[in-house]
Amino acid sequence: MAASPEVEVAFERTMLQAMAHNWMFGVLHVWVGLSLLRVFPALWWSRQLERLFTGPPHTWHVGRSILVFALPLIGVSVATAALPFAVAACIMWYRGELTADAMLRAFRLVDLDVLALSVKAVLGTVLIVAATWQACLLYRKWSQSARDRAYLVGHQLHNLDEPAENISAETTADVPLSV
Repeated sequence: MAASPEVEVAFERTMLQAMAHNWMFGVLHVWVGLSLLRVFPALWWSRQLERLFTGPPHTWHVGRSILVFALPLIGVSVATAALPFAVAACIMWYRGELTADAMLRAFRLVDLDVLALSVKAVLGTVLIVAATWQACLLYRKWSQSARDRAYLVGHQLHNLDEPAENISAETTADVPLSV
């Protein structure tokens, strides 16, 4: 079976061309990420970026930035790469097909049906968790705004009652007692 033209072109690239292509693609991803952080200045990541990299380069907090930016990114990357294989192993174990040969086929991307199923499961789980997280944040904001509105309405009503009491107290104090 002959390989597709795209695969043949990919094999014709040299190692230097492939590295340059990947490097440029990575620079593009970093640029898009930084641009998104600049567009949304209220994000926690944007505030951290401003705090860590404000001022001349000798005042930048490089160690803290590695902890804040690099380690979470590396952790997410490793989890993104390892989680589908772990889920594929769980699926094969559930089906009773978990053997060293089956895992080797999954690692070599020969047995793609199990891996595709695991990627769908991971993606679905991540989407459900992210949607739940966003719903919780939205509920917190809504609840806080409802409490603030109730407080303000109660405060306004309380202020409406006070002047009437003060006016009646002032008028009775100013009126001379007739005997």
